[in-house]
Amino acid sequence: MTSTAARQVARGGGGPPQPPFARNKPVDYQLDENHELIWDDGVAPETTIDFDAPHMSMSEAFAWWGGGLTFFAGMLGLVTLSDPESKREAVPRAATLPATAFDPRDLFKAEEGEAAGEEEEEEEEEEEEEDE
Repeated sequence: MTSTAARQVARGGGGPPQPPFARNKPVDYQLDENHELIWDDGVAPETTIDFDAPHMSMSEAFAWWGGGLTFFAGMLGLVTLSDPESKREAVPRAATLPATAFDPRDLFKAEEGEAAGEEEEEEEEEEEEEDE
C-alpha cells in the first residue's frame, strides 16, 4: 500500500509552501521624492492611494457617496422617530447617580466658597456678640 498520499506524509508533505509572489530585490539606489506614496512590503509594490475604479466618473462617485450619506441620515431619522428613549428597559443613568455627583468645577468654587463661608462666620460671630 504505497499510495502517493502515504509517500508524501512519510516524506514530510512535499516541502514548504512557495511564496505567493516573487520577492523584489532590496533597493540599492536613491529613491525619488514621492517614494512614500508607494507601499512596498517586499512582495508587490502598489500605490497607497488606490484608484480602484478608473471606469467610474467623478459625478457617479459623488452620487454613490451622497447616496451613502443619505442612507445613514435616513436611518438616523428613523431611529429618532421611533423614540428609543421610551423603549429603554434599563434605568437612565441620571436616575442612578447621586444628586451631589463630583463636579471638577467645584474644586475652583471651593476657594470662592471658603471666602464666602468665612464672611458668613464673621457675620454670625458679630450677631452673637450683639446678642450678648
